[in-house]
Amino acid sequence: MECRSPRPMPCWAMEKGGWVGGQTALVHWRAGVSQIYPIEGLKSNAGDIGINRLARGPDGSLWVGIAAAGPGLGLGQLKAGVFRSFVTPKFDGSKVSVYDMMFDRDGSLWVASLGKGIFRIHGDVVEHYGQTGGLSSDAVGALFEDREGIIWAATTNGIDSFRDPRIVTFSALEGLGNDAVTGVLSNHDGTIWIANSGSLDHIVNGRVSSIRAGNGLPGHQVASMIEDRDGNMWVGVDDGLYLFKEWTLPAPPRTKP
Repeated sequence: MECRSPRPMPCWAMEKGGWVGGQTALVHWRAGVSQIYPIEGLKSNAGDIGINRLARGPDGSLWVGIAAAGPGLGLGQLKAGVFRSFVTPKFDGSKVSVYDMMFDRDGSLWVASLGKGIFRIHGDVVEHYGQTGGLSSDAVGALFEDREGIIWAATTNGIDSFRDPRIVTFSALEGLGNDAVTGVLSNHDGTIWIANSGSLDHIVNGRVSSIRAGNGLPGHQVASMIEDRDGNMWVGVDDGLYLFKEWTLPAPPRTKP
C-alpha cells in the first residue's frame, strides 16, 4: 500500500518491507535491515525538499518523483539500484518538477507538476493536460482517484476532475470556500470532500457545499482527511484532529483553568 505521508518523507509500504524517499536518497528496509540508494542529482540537496512522491507500478517498478527538475532529477524510476529519469522520444521527465503522482485503476501513471500541469503516462505514451487545455492551473498539488474511477486534481486555482478524460473544474466561482485546495477524499457514499483554506468543501451530484471557518469549522486550515474502516471521517484542522459526524464537527476540547 502507498503511504501518503507529510512531505518531505514520501514512502511506499509493502508486506515485507518498504521504501522511504528523503532529501538525497531512497532507503529500502526489509526484515530489520535497511539499504540506502543515493541519488546523484540530489547529493548536494541536504536540507531541502528532495523526493516528493513514490509510486509502485503494476509491473512492480518503483517510480520516483523529485521536486527539482534538471539532469538526473524530475520524474524517473529506480533501476538496478540507480535513479534514471524517464525519457521517451517526445517526453523528458528530467524537465518536470514533480509534486504528486499516482497509478489509476487502468495502470496509467498520473503526474502532478509544479508548473507544467498534469501528465498521464501509459507505457511510452505520454499525454499532457495544461491550463491552455482547460486545467484550472498548471500548478498541481494533489491527485486522487475516487470509487468511480474519476481522477481529481487539486490546483492553485481550484479542483479539476477528469472524466474520459474531459476536465471539469470546481473553484470559488462554483462555490468552493477558497481556491487553495490541499487535499481530496471520496468517502463511502461517493461524496467528494475537499480540504481547503478556511473551509471544508464537499461535492454531491455536481453541487458544492461548504463548512466554513466561524460557521461550523473549528479552525481555519483544513490540512488532511481520512475515512476509517467504520465509515467515520477524521479531519485535521490547524493543529487539531476532529471526528466529523452527522454534518458537524465537535468543538475543540476546553482546557481546565
